[in-house]
Amino acid sequence: NRRKHVSAEQKSIDCQERLELFLADVDLGICSNVQVGMVERQKSRIDHNLDIIAVVDQLFSGGDVSRTADTQVDDD
Repeated sequence: NRRKHVSAEQKSIDCQERLELFLADVDLGICSNVQVGMVERQKSRIDHNLDIIAVVDQLFSGGDVSRTADTQVDDD
């Protein structure tokens, strides 16, 4: 099972495209929801998800993200 090598730039572009689709989907959800307080909860979830996406994008682009013992890769 071999993975196709994708450049960090392409991964970043792919992440940005997924983010734009996600935000468009969220906008549709907000527009269709008129319940009081639901918009604030959705915005809070969006902020949380954007933080997660930023960390994943940083990992794809080779950013310095601390690794726990569970995520370390054995190079031997």
